[in-house]
Amino acid sequence: IFLEHHLKRPDKQVIVELLDPRNDALVKEFTIENTIISNKLVALMLSKVALFPKTTEFYDRLLTIEPSALGKDDDALDLARAKDVLEGPFPWVFESAKQWVESCYLSTHKTRVPIGLIRDETLIMMEDSLHQANPYTLEAEDILIWFKV
Repeated sequence: IFLEHHLKRPDKQVIVELLDPRNDALVKEFTIENTIISNKLVALMLSKVALFPKTTEFYDRLLTIEPSALGKDDDALDLARAKDVLEGPFPWVFESAKQWVESCYLSTHKTRVPIGLIRDETLIMMEDSLHQANPYTLEAEDILIWFKV
């Protein structure tokens, strides 16, 4: 909001990201026309781009849909139930989230990296300290969020 009031260059625009759509009306009162209403995943990506500009190309590829000859976006995020992409028996139990990510990556022949999951309609992202020794369980019905590599 401070930038919007002090920005006098017509070639620059202020874009505000909101996690809660109820705050959109508040932003509009400050004549900011460019808002993005996002969820936690998009907020995390945008903050990474701001902190690490060299990652811009990676996120650009991730968020841009460019179908391959087969009609699929080769850089896409993919959602799939654990039981549909990984062999059982379930549940899988790990000593840490890092061990879970690494195991899933190796189980898919190094073609996918899990970045989160949806369990009981709750989004769980792989963030913070993945190395921390904290038991981690993967259930057959968990919906995995994959990044294709």
